[in-house]
Amino acid sequence: RVPQTAAISGHMRPFPISPDIDRYPATSGNIRPFPISGLLLILALALALSNAFLAGFHGSAAVVATVISSRALTPRVALLCAAGAAGVGPFVLGTAVADTISRQLIAPPALTLEVLICGLASAACWIALTWLLGIPCSASQATIGGLLGASITIAGFSSIQSLGLIKTL
Repeated sequence: RVPQTAAISGHMRPFPISPDIDRYPATSGNIRPFPISGLLLILALALALSNAFLAGFHGSAAVVATVISSRALTPRVALLCAAGAAGVGPFVLGTAVADTISRQLIAPPALTLEVLICGLASAACWIALTWLLGIPCSASQATIGGLLGASITIAGFSSIQSLGLIKTL
């Protein structure tokens, strides 16, 4: 069977957009195998959680270094305060950065599950590598770079929105 293609800003993708569950043969009873798109979604969620963990693991030292070194707070209290502030932050201060990345950086038709998975995987690898080598790293810049690279690779340079890119620089 020839895979479907999708036009994204004039660029053709030679792979399926979203697998159709009807392509899978029915098994005994009416139980069908778990669709590939469901597995990809689980993979994307796992990568997003690993990125959040790695970003917190890698960046928490910079956030709490001053209050711990000045002995204003114990390490446990400082990390709990930092974790609490990171959890409450989007609800109190909003999600402008996430909105910029999700809607203004990459053209929405090009921001597919495949792009998200590749971008998050490359960001996770980069954050882990910089942590192992002791190099400072910005998790948000790693994520933006991973998403840009994946989008360019899969959908071409036309998938990048220049105004959103300038806004993130």
